Amino acid sequence: MTPAQLSASARTDAAPPAGLSPAARALWFTRRGDWEAAHAIAQDLATPLGSWIHGLLHLIEGVERTGDAAAYVKGVLDRGERLMGFGH
Repeated sequence: MTPAQLSASARTDAAPPAGLSPAARALWFTRRGDWEAAHAIAQDLATPLGSWIHGLLHLIEGVERTGDAAAYVKGVLDRGERLMGFGH
């Protein structure tokens, strides 16, 4: 399944397609806006990709909460926190 197909499925299908990897399922739920389902899957993935998806979810949630991507990222870095595994 291509990224475009995964995205289209998340917009139109009631459930993720059968046979998706856990990482792809987490991204499917992310695209759908179901943060709880995506987070539950991503936090259980003990891989670098799982960690990246988990970090992405926290980034998206923070931006949605504040409504300002630049301010959110600046705040995270100004507090010395890590942003998707990266800090300064």
